[in-house]
Amino acid sequence: MTSLRLAALGFGLGLVAAVVQSLTLPWGAFGVDQWPWLLAAFAGSGAVLTGLLGRWTGRASLLITALALAALVFLNPRPLPSVFLVVTDTTRADHLSLHGYERETSPFLEELAARSVVFDDALSQGSHTIVSTPALLASCYPSEHGLNDYRDVLSGEHVLISEVLKEAGYYTMGLVTNPHLSSQNGFAQGYENYELHGKGTEEVVRAEDLRPIIERKLDLHRPLWEDRFPESRRGAPVFGFLFYTDPHSPYAPPDPWPFRFAPEGTAREHLPSGWEESESPDPAQRDAIISQYDASIAYWDDEFRSLVASLGERDLWEQSLLVYTSDHGEEFLEHGRVGHGFTLFEEVVHVPLMISFPPPVRFPPLPRTSRRVAGATAGIDVVPTVLEYLKLPVPDEYRGSSVLGPALGREAPDPERAVVLEEILQHTEFHDIVAVRDQRFKFVRLRRGVGERPEEAEFLFDLREDPGETVNLIDG
Repeated sequence: MTSLRLAALGFGLGLVAAVVQSLTLPWGAFGVDQWPWLLAAFAGSGAVLTGLLGRWTGRASLLITALALAALVFLNPRPLPSVFLVVTDTTRADHLSLHGYERETSPFLEELAARSVVFDDALSQGSHTIVSTPALLASCYPSEHGLNDYRDVLSGEHVLISEVLKEAGYYTMGLVTNPHLSSQNGFAQGYENYELHGKGTEEVVRAEDLRPIIERKLDLHRPLWEDRFPESRRGAPVFGFLFYTDPHSPYAPPDPWPFRFAPEGTAREHLPSGWEESESPDPAQRDAIISQYDASIAYWDDEFRSLVASLGERDLWEQSLLVYTSDHGEEFLEHGRVGHGFTLFEEVVHVPLMISFPPPVRFPPLPRTSRRVAGATAGIDVVPTVLEYLKLPVPDEYRGSSVLGPALGREAPDPERAVVLEEILQHTEFHDIVAVRDQRFKFVRLRRGVGERPEEAEFLFDLREDPGETVNLIDG
């Protein structure tokens, strides 16, 4: 048999081995953009090996190649990856240059997008931290988790991602800077180490303050947490929940960031420190405050670059699944209010969401899958997506749906999918707002206020024709 024919048969063996590799992965999956690299590497290796060996062993080269490819398939999968869930407070998607904002607020996120899946239509489950964060971590609706006041405690009946990953052998750690996510509020479930730093706007802990704390913990992971783990736990993957208060008000990043988008020549004493609500807000003051909000985003983006660099320096990046999102957005008088927690307009529920999936094999050295995904995606979908990629069981009580298929490019997003959003809150005034949102329309039922006659209203918006949500179609 000629070397050319042997090489052709080896090519075929390589293709078969690539398919077997994809079907036998203990975790992970390949994106459609990774398949050409995988097929070319396996098929090319099979062809070269049989072609070279055929000169000396003839047809036996096929058996040798088959055995070599089988060994590769068996030894090739990487160990279970670490998972980092990174959340920033109060970050609206339309103020990120990643999503087309005119100011360059997120240059690192734009770079990371080349190695990530970006969900362009991601929605937080509510518009306040204590409403949306439990929904994100436990894939449940706000009306189910019951947190609508700062004194409320998350029930142990809800299964957090930390509990699922701890059961799977992960070392679980949480570092948060928002006091409403403290262990006293029930958020430490499933964590071997859970720490609250700072007291929110009363004692702000910026991203740069959290960085050395994270790095010290990562240093224990080289090798992973050796000084603290028993022998049986050494080398275990890490789950890290990192919640940054940035860029929450008062929008005060450290120097030189406050001047990043401020008008040229602005003096420090003229930089706004926060909102002063009035019936007739000053447009110049509003613009100045927004410039500080944008600068806060840019500051955190730069700190995020440092975090990812820290993972790389500790040989963790290649073996880490990274999720970035926000708990909600922020209003700047688009509908007469400032801040968040009062409505379900797009400015407070449309948030960034990107997931960077590590390749599950050592050979070939695949680039991370990368694409933009349209279609409504909710906070409750994040954990099911991560668990499906890790091939870990998804608790039956989870309400979200995995969007791994669209993330890997294996299927198109469901254009008719609708998500339910809720803002049930009573820490200032009673709010009971429910919205149903698909790619085009949003229906909102609102009840808020106190007393026997709370304010009630219903809205229907066509987001394609009216992205600013100014025309209520129910009014005709």
